Amino acid sequence: MRLGLLVLFAASAFAQAKPDAAEILAKVKDTLKDIKSYDLDLEITVRDSTTGLEQSSGVRVASAIEPERYRVVYSGDDASGPEGTMIYDGSIFTVYLPVRNEYRTDAIVPDKLGRDAKPSKVNSDTGIGQYVKLVERFASSHLLREESISNGGGAPADCYLIEKETGGKMWIDKSNYHILRAEEIDPDGTSSVAVIGLKLNEPLSDDLFKFVPPPGARNLGKP
Repeated sequence: MRLGLLVLFAASAFAQAKPDAAEILAKVKDTLKDIKSYDLDLEITVRDSTTGLEQSSGVRVASAIEPERYRVVYSGDDASGPEGTMIYDGSIFTVYLPVRNEYRTDAIVPDKLGRDAKPSKVNSDTGIGQYVKLVERFASSHLLREESISNGGGAPADCYLIEKETGGKMWIDKSNYHILRAEEIDPDGTSSVAVIGLKLNEPLSDDLFKFVPPPGARNLGKP
């Protein structure tokens, strides 16, 4: 009898030990504090609720906060926007369009960069800011279950699966509290984000912020 009570007590204790969604998301936010550099690779798919058509695109942002440098690479369907690369190494800004095999480059100080090319704008709207906003949109959520999913073709990762009250799911790696996948639903359709890779506060190679023109690329000079 005593053994049975101990087993029941232990089972109850383990059941209660599972974190709720708010605790999980708080730990995700903790990983995003005091970021000095990051390398974020996202694959985004949008499915139109009316036509059922899907558009896929990808964006990889490698960014160092101090000194400010970044590399942004866009890829995907033509309808989702032009493929291309933007690189800023702290003094040289380059834009490359592979469909034309053309690029422009110019020496420019940060304050003189265009609004959309400023490091702060890239970080907030294209890079790690997207990741942060994703967490914020799941503020009202509950833990649905735990399950394993593949991570960018690598070994399966054990995840917390949380569900947003207004519709949508997010898979969070239990080992490091990185978001691996998210699905959201709105009147226009369903969007899904797969995190192919995320590195936080790890050294970034200087080569990431250097532009090497592909063979035959045409230099259009300064804008």
